[in-house]
Amino acid sequence: MGNDLSQKILERAELIQGSFEYDVVVIGGGIAGMEASLNLAEMGFKVLLVEKEPTIGGKMFLLSKVFPTLDCASCISTPKMAAVAHHPNIDLWTYSEVTRIDVKGKGDFEITVLRKPRFVNEDLCTGCGTCEEVCPVVLPKEYDYGLRGRKAAYIPFDTAVPKKAVIDINNCIFCGQCERACPAGAIDFAQKPRIYKIKAHAIIIATGYRLFPAERKEQYGYGKIPNAITAMQMERLLSPTRPFNSVLRPSDGKEPSSIGYVLCVGSRDKTVGNPRCSQVCCMYSIKQAQLILGALPLADVTIYCMDIRAYGKGFEEFYQKARAMGVKFVRGRVAKIEGLSNGNVRVIYEDIDEGRVKSAEHDLVVLSVGLLPNNDEVLSKVHGAKITVDELGFIVTNPSTPTQTNVEGIFAAGCATGPKDIPDTILEAASAAARCAAYLKSLKQERMIPVEVISNGKKR
Repeated sequence: MGNDLSQKILERAELIQGSFEYDVVVIGGGIAGMEASLNLAEMGFKVLLVEKEPTIGGKMFLLSKVFPTLDCASCISTPKMAAVAHHPNIDLWTYSEVTRIDVKGKGDFEITVLRKPRFVNEDLCTGCGTCEEVCPVVLPKEYDYGLRGRKAAYIPFDTAVPKKAVIDINNCIFCGQCERACPAGAIDFAQKPRIYKIKAHAIIIATGYRLFPAERKEQYGYGKIPNAITAMQMERLLSPTRPFNSVLRPSDGKEPSSIGYVLCVGSRDKTVGNPRCSQVCCMYSIKQAQLILGALPLADVTIYCMDIRAYGKGFEEFYQKARAMGVKFVRGRVAKIEGLSNGNVRVIYEDIDEGRVKSAEHDLVVLSVGLLPNNDEVLSKVHGAKITVDELGFIVTNPSTPTQTNVEGIFAAGCATGPKDIPDTILEAASAAARCAAYLKSLKQERMIPVEVISNGKKR
């Protein structure tokens, strides 16, 4: 909500009176936040899960398959999304943002949550999509990274949780077509933002990551060269919920016969302020290369890399499988990418093995962007304590207790603490839930034990 209209709407926010108390508030509804919430809920704790997007699922739902097993990503995440929505011990607040966290003492947090208006009555909305069909405004779809459009009135995707429409008020032209067409009468332009004051005994931060903005590497031409795309856009092209029926290049809809991958875009790169390895780029590029060869068997796939970091269980075998399938690996840093008049893309690179500069032409080039922290908005709103972060902005945890932050009662999981793959994220989320549960139980025991007053050397 960045324009004048959105600001005016936010100024109308009303404070909801009442007592809202939870054992734990989990911030972030991606795979880490869902896993931590479900673990705590199964142990009997009352959980509030706050997600800023209109649906939970995070970025995992947008992936095609997971490496190295090539299991369906949405098949793993969708059941968790449904379990979170229906668990009696979890309250799910989507399209909501944490605007303030007050640390008042041990096990005593006050979290201010802004619930933004969908301008759709969630109790009445059936998720039929009629509003989206009649809406005349077409915008780039965020969940497909601009590869296709969405309407100003829209449902994020078919299996969104909750499957409720939302109206993008920034781009709505107030034609009223959605309101007239909605069979349930769910459209409500009079909705106001609501502010809640939440009491909680613990917090888990699972805010995930943001992708490196590829346009910052100007020499790679992202945003200017139509057929230079990011790896997440390629994920959408390969996904079962993909925007097209095949892998097509954006400029003309042609099936590419030659595809080049540029690794370490925004990672291991001091020039953009991120010298750290993002850990997942090598393997997700290899995964995509294998999937491309499954979808386009005659395609040539080349991966330009400094080296391949196949460090996890089964990763080396996965890498060797890609080589056996015909994926070509070129050791060398890409210096520049140029767009050609026929829509193709020229890659200029240093071939380290041969020790000279070369160039190659591809129909499509994929930029394997790295992972950056996504904690700024939340951490800047903590008052009464300061959560320690490293030089890149990831939350610092004690190596012996890798999910505990420096603030007692606040835990972190997943990519909030650093780049990691999905298995490690799920493992860390379960660990955060276990440590949080132990903390809550010790807190309860402390408060149940009566304080003994000592007077004149005697207990009374």
